[in-house]
Amino acid sequence: MIEFLNKLKNVHSDDESILALNEIENHLKQKKFGLIWESHTEDVDDQLIENIPVLTEVAERKVVIDPSLPFNFVIEGDNLHSLKILEKTHRGKIDVIYIDPPYNTGAENWRYNNNYVSKDDTYKHSLWLSKMYERIKIAKTLLSPTGFFICAIDANELFTIGLMLDDIFYEDNRLGLVTVLHNPKGRNFTKWFSANSEYMLVYAKDASKASFNDVALDEEIKASFNLFDESNGRRYRLEPFMRSRTETLRENKPNFWYPLYVSSDLKTITREKIDGFHEVFPIAANGKEATWINLPETFDEKNKIGWFVAKNEGGKIVIYRKLYEQQVYKNVWLSSKYYSEFNGTNVLKNILGKNIFDYPKSIYLMEDILKLTSKSNSIVLDFFAGSGTTGHAVMNLNREDGGNRRFILCTNNENKICEEVTYPRVKTVVTGKREDGSDYFEEFKYLLDSKTILFEKKLSLSVLNSFKSVSREIDEIVRKEKDNFDEVKVSFEGDKVLVAGIKKALKPGMPKGNIKYFRCEFTPKRPEEYLLSNALSIHIKEMIEIQNGIDIDNKTDVLILNREDIKKYILSEENYKNVRRVWVNQNLILNSTELRLLKAKNFTYIPKEFFGEELKEAGE
Repeated sequence: MIEFLNKLKNVHSDDESILALNEIENHLKQKKFGLIWESHTEDVDDQLIENIPVLTEVAERKVVIDPSLPFNFVIEGDNLHSLKILEKTHRGKIDVIYIDPPYNTGAENWRYNNNYVSKDDTYKHSLWLSKMYERIKIAKTLLSPTGFFICAIDANELFTIGLMLDDIFYEDNRLGLVTVLHNPKGRNFTKWFSANSEYMLVYAKDASKASFNDVALDEEIKASFNLFDESNGRRYRLEPFMRSRTETLRENKPNFWYPLYVSSDLKTITREKIDGFHEVFPIAANGKEATWINLPETFDEKNKIGWFVAKNEGGKIVIYRKLYEQQVYKNVWLSSKYYSEFNGTNVLKNILGKNIFDYPKSIYLMEDILKLTSKSNSIVLDFFAGSGTTGHAVMNLNREDGGNRRFILCTNNENKICEEVTYPRVKTVVTGKREDGSDYFEEFKYLLDSKTILFEKKLSLSVLNSFKSVSREIDEIVRKEKDNFDEVKVSFEGDKVLVAGIKKALKPGMPKGNIKYFRCEFTPKRPEEYLLSNALSIHIKEMIEIQNGIDIDNKTDVLILNREDIKKYILSEENYKNVRRVWVNQNLILNSTELRLLKAKNFTYIPKEFFGEELKEAGE
């Protein structure tokens, strides 16, 4: 059809015909399926026409708990401006983005150009979508190749934002729509259905590269993984390595039938026949020839990393495999730990001492999301940070598993939410002190201790007759292992005596973390009375800090912007010996001595992407 229109344009070349044909062509090229809405601009968009967003630290709000740990960041300002800055510092570096945007219910909970949007506004959907689209498009560029994007939402915009996210991330990268029961009581005054649940739309940047962590979120399932593997830090349980169902008998799966050889002390299992080792075949209790779960080659691979355990049970050697913590993740989350009143509102009230924020998410919901999607060193972004639940969850999870995750929380300061809710919450969590000076401590639910079996012996008659020697053996194990565990416990279970090393899930003290508070401000793109480069150089420090999770103290971590900085930090022998890391202005001309000294500190040039384009436009 387009080709035919082009032919018509050659025949009918007058202005009126060309205009009409172009209109037909534009109509044909318009999107025919998906989400179409009238685009709107905001005042915050207009501010970017003549201004460059920059970060300025509010120094008195810096919190340092442990200088060896990375910094987390709270950014006060419109999240569009914050995202524009993060485009320069974190493109492709964020591992998890979680947002809980205003739900567009018609209540006075979000503004467009400083005006609340009512439920009767004809453009309420297009205004909301315009706001979300620009921000989420930027957010996608921030995600790492294996990153995840999670959006909490209710029914008011579920269908519209679902289509929008499919358009931005592509349908193939949509991992699921999760229903979360967050308010079991529902709403009492409603004509139709009483809403008691919300939703999470979960996307991967690239589903072919991303993967969930192997972790159990359900408490009962998690409790079944009652052992702890010191070699990899994972919980597991033992399950029989033999399969004995009819369809898995030797006659049906002959390749899974082969002997294993076990040493007398049960510590070595191999397929190699060795003198003195016990030969073990998969023979069921009814005498039928069964099979092992893995093929021989797969057994060899797994055996190299210690996946198998042999036990003597009633004179018969039984082979077990380690099944590491895992769960099939359903898309309906019903656990009471996700209830927002008890584990959201009440938690926040306990921290702040008052109830000044509506509908905060359950802290356990956020922890479980991060358990699924984050690694131990992930960077987590929430650009609708609200009450700061995401930051709180990051620090709790670090406390639980010893990780070094970092968070970046972005929120405006409407009704002083950033100053009086977001920041005080994360500050209180790491310092153990509320804003009024009172002590704060958390009681964590749903955390399970990890257990490692150090000794196990069946209480046969011969063992009981020589129990003094067994007792001495147990005492020696307890003595050797007491410093490796929080508790070494001796117990009798059935006809066995066990010694287990216990690692507490809840460590004493508060979650550890450092915090910086940045404010999003502006500098004019075309200043008349000074150089733009001079104005922007004032804010380079914050850019490097948030990019690297550090504090530029100009002692160990040093920023070199001019010749005076070279003299002060590099050519001064006294200062130079303390320098650990250096960032250098790319426009500085260095002599061979300066370059040699900088190379010895593995210096880094300040990235051009920070403000390169803006300086180019200004002709600098």
